[in-house]
Amino acid sequence: MNIADKAALFAEVRRVLRPRGIFGIYDVMREAEGELAFPVPWSATVEMSTVDRVGTYRSLLEDAGFVVERERSRRDFAIEFFRKMSEQIAQSGPPPLGLHI
Repeated sequence: MNIADKAALFAEVRRVLRPRGIFGIYDVMREAEGELAFPVPWSATVEMSTVDRVGTYRSLLEDAGFVVERERSRRDFAIEFFRKMSEQIAQSGPPPLGLHI
């Protein structure tokens, strides 16, 4: 979500990965259209956010020579995680270390 040139990233990973190696991605991806409400955990402003759609990742990975074997959406988990975090912060303030840092 913070790397603008994902095509170059995926091409370089493919170049250095062992034959038959596995490359896993765990990243924030867009699942719907619409504007993001900033700040978000990975960026304070739109200029620093390069979050892309799942289909974009898939296409760029395939263009780099990868075979996408599996996808798993963690959308519901993330929504619940941030809901709980917001509740906790509202009750007792932010933790000493965390996404706000």
